[in-house]
Amino acid sequence: MIERLSPHKIKSENLKTTLRLISDVAPYFRDKWTLIGSAAAFVAGADIGEVGDVDLLLSEHDFEKLELLWGDREKLPARKNSQFRSKRFSRFSSPLPIEVMAGFELKAANGEWIKVTPKTRVRFGELFAPSVNEQISLLRLMRRKKDESRIAALLATLTPRGSTRQSVT
Repeated sequence: MIERLSPHKIKSENLKTTLRLISDVAPYFRDKWTLIGSAAAFVAGADIGEVGDVDLLLSEHDFEKLELLWGDREKLPARKNSQFRSKRFSRFSSPLPIEVMAGFELKAANGEWIKVTPKTRVRFGELFAPSVNEQISLLRLMRRKKDESRIAALLATLTPRGSTRQSVT
């Protein structure tokens, strides 16, 4: 049932189909997994506008499992970014590209690499994302101009009028 994907209405058919692909394969994961980036902000209830791709953090074990399960799915070329790196990375074709990362790291302002391991894991329908506060912290660490509006949208979900219902697992 598509409505169970997220407690928030998904208007984009491309996003709906892409998130369904992830929720359909998630029962095969052994370890905790989570969305990050714009898709995570969206499922947390932030009014962020368009979602351009879906970022999925997995353990190395589950990365291998997904590679087997989606072995026939077309892979897209990785986009170069000197601010991010992963031990394992694949960019799968779907209505919205799905960027799958294991051992994901980002470069801090001081030039040191920081391993991204969310401390929180919140259920939003059938999907998981870090808590809103942790998403804000992560976006601030990324120091990208495009994330400023996402941070503002996430902050708006923390107000009483825009509060989200979260269950942490």
